[in-house]
Amino acid sequence: LRENLQETIEKLKESENYIKQLEEDTKLKDGVIEQKIKDLEKETKAAIAEVIEKEEERVLEEELQDEKVLLVVAEAMEDVKAMKKSLRVQGEIEEEEEESVEKT
Repeated sequence: LRENLQETIEKLKESENYIKQLEEDTKLKDGVIEQKIKDLEKETKAAIAEVIEKEEERVLEEELQDEKVLLVVAEAMEDVKAMKKSLRVQGEIEEEEEESVEKT
C-alpha cells in the first residue's frame, strides 16, 4: 500500500511537472505570438504611413501643376486683353485717319 501510495505521489509530481512545463511552453508561445502581432502592427503602420506620404506628395504635385496651369491661363488672358486693347487702339487710329481723310 505504501509502495502504491509512493508511486501515485511520484506520478502526481511528474504530472504536475508536465503541466508546469506545458504552462511555460504556452507562455513562451504566447509571448512569441504577441511579439509577432506587435511586429505586424508596426509593419502595417509603417506601410500605411508610406502610402499616406506618397499620396500627400502626389496631391502636392497635382496642386503645383494646377497652379502652373492657372498661371499660364492668367498670362494668356492678359495677352488677350492686351491684344484687344491694341486692336481697339488701332481701330480708333484707323477711324481717326479715315475721318481725317474725309475732312480733306
